[in-house]
Amino acid sequence: MARNSSTPSTQGGAAMMIASHVTLTGAGFGEPPRHDFAARCAAAAAAGFDGVGLHAADPVFDDGDAVGLRRVRQALDSSGLRLMEIELLTGWTDGTAGTSAADGASVRRLLALAEAFCPHHVTAGTLDPGPVDAERASRALRELGDRFGEFGTRVAVEGFAWSGLGDPRTWREVVHGCASPWVGFMVDTWHFRNGDGTHDEALDLLGDRIAAVQLNDGRIVAGDHMRHAREERHLPGEGELRPGALAHALRARGYDGPWAVESCDAWLQTAPAKAAASAAFGALAAAIG
Repeated sequence: MARNSSTPSTQGGAAMMIASHVTLTGAGFGEPPRHDFAARCAAAAAAGFDGVGLHAADPVFDDGDAVGLRRVRQALDSSGLRLMEIELLTGWTDGTAGTSAADGASVRRLLALAEAFCPHHVTAGTLDPGPVDAERASRALRELGDRFGEFGTRVAVEGFAWSGLGDPRTWREVVHGCASPWVGFMVDTWHFRNGDGTHDEALDLLGDRIAAVQLNDGRIVAGDHMRHAREERHLPGEGELRPGALAHALRARGYDGPWAVESCDAWLQTAPAKAAASAAFGALAAAIG
């Protein structure tokens, strides 16, 4: 996996820590944030995070991309944080690399964020449960990898359990079939454990293609994966998915990138931003040791 010199994965020898977008929004997945981007940055910085995540649909862009980019920069400058994770690339699994009107607009915004802030990674996936043509999807991923790689940003592919990439074999086939050095796997504890990653040895099937990691917790569920993932993805240490063991196994296999915490549950959706950030930082720090 190519290294991004613009966004280091360690700082003074310590692993860098990211508060993913939804963790501090004070809202559910896809819901308008209770805490705006500036407030989230301030809370994350006070808690000790090195960087934050941002979804392309965040209200910071409600007045247009140019205004939104200025607001993002102001919030980052005020807090001293980096924008290290952006999301979400969709519309590419059919081989078109997000060329529909809606997906294309999202790709353009994400590319603008990549150009302006050189984040460590952009997440990619599909919310469509339909089948995925692995060969076509791999070709589209390579195009996206080339485009984001110009700014030193990796494309980290998620295998949402309810989606066309929910079968871990398809997820792996799509990423391994993409030759771009800027494309790799996003290892999200919840999705990984609810796929075929109950045992850490499943990491060996990913080879050296791990682009980014999101730690969280919860439980193994038999169905209704979307609801459980969106409502019961707890902070590390608050479930049965062993995120600390996963972090140890990742390090043992050579992962030296940043660690993100992506969680969304009833407490996080109602907590003040500073309380959520403090709890998330403590849980992530404990998980990665």
